[in-house]
Amino acid sequence: MYIKIKKITLIICIFFLGNAGFAQAGDLGQMMFERANYLYQNQKFDSALFYINNAIKAQPNTESYIFRRALIYEKVNKPDDAISDYKTCISITDKALYYNNIGVIYAIQSDFNEALKWYQIALEKEPEYAQSWVNIGVAYYYLKMPEKACDAMRNASKYGLKMADSYLAEHCK
Repeated sequence: MYIKIKKITLIICIFFLGNAGFAQAGDLGQMMFERANYLYQNQKFDSALFYINNAIKAQPNTESYIFRRALIYEKVNKPDDAISDYKTCISITDKALYYNNIGVIYAIQSDFNEALKWYQIALEKEPEYAQSWVNIGVAYYYLKMPEKACDAMRNASKYGLKMADSYLAEHCK
């Protein structure tokens, strides 16, 4: 009887210690994430990358951490890494924002046809996503397709992004 109680006590202690380790990893991840956010907001992107990588090590599949790292990768000019992280975010939660941001990376590289593909996927997910409509308009502008650019900007305005109005006033009938 005494040995059984001792074994049960030992198992309970191991269980609590194990769970405490998970809690500590979560706390560490959150602390690293908060530090990375602070550094990101203060445009210390290389340092932010260090902390966000540590947050992800502590909690590997945390969407908000991976998303933040994608944003940081964009700032430190690592577009392929940013795209990879956005795709990881998509595998966790399929959001228009992630597709749109991939499109932005391609647009920055002047690959407007590839950017359009990603913006279109974003709109399949969320047809009223005004930012993708503006980005489509910009892509069509650079592809010298003014009618399509105006149509996209009209949609952006219709869905609440008033920055499109100045483009419409200047370039569209």
